[in-house]
Amino acid sequence: MKSSGWKIKAFEKNKRNKIFIAFMKNGEIRVLLSKKINKQKYKYKKIDVKIDFPEDEKKKVAEAYISTVLEAYCYLNLCIGGTDVDFLAKALSNDVHHLLSPEEIKIKFKDKIQEAIKIIRDAINNAINDEKNYNDDE
Repeated sequence: MKSSGWKIKAFEKNKRNKIFIAFMKNGEIRVLLSKKINKQKYKYKKIDVKIDFPEDEKKKVAEAYISTVLEAYCYLNLCIGGTDVDFLAKALSNDVHHLLSPEEIKIKFKDKIQEAIKIIRDAINNAINDEKNYNDDE
């Protein structure tokens, strides 16, 4: 197979988020291609690349994403105030562009979500107690 000489030069701005969204929604992403014409000149063109994966493959990626998020407790710290499994399942469903419903997330990740909530709440309580003990010592 002969190469056309075109190479990917760059993606759109905010490429990570746009690629993720395009993947989740079977959408498109704009790509800048470059091709060397001679030693000093390049030719450029923009193309739209259609991303089209089967739903079951996208769900696997969404599950891996959620699993990673649940292990990165600092992410959950942003939305933990008084939250519960239902709240976080909805938030995570939004993050994966509803590829997984909140119910699917609760079924698959309920234990991990509860564990994350407990760890973060314990960390918050420990920080509050440490602050209180520090102020009492003064």
